[in-house]
Amino acid sequence: MENQVYNAVNGSGRQHTVVPHTGGVSAIEDGQLTAVLPTFSWNVIRLGKKRA
Repeated sequence: MENQVYNAVNGSGRQHTVVPHTGGVSAIEDGQLTAVLPTFSWNVIRLGKKRA
């Protein structure tokens, strides 16, 4: 979740000021994960194992 304003919040009249999205930039190369995280953002990165 992110917003360009560091103290942005959702409220009763502004329910979509800060919303989740899947537009992040990440990559796994040679077994190492790298990600570019936006300023003023809250992030969750989910990792899992591939099933054979």
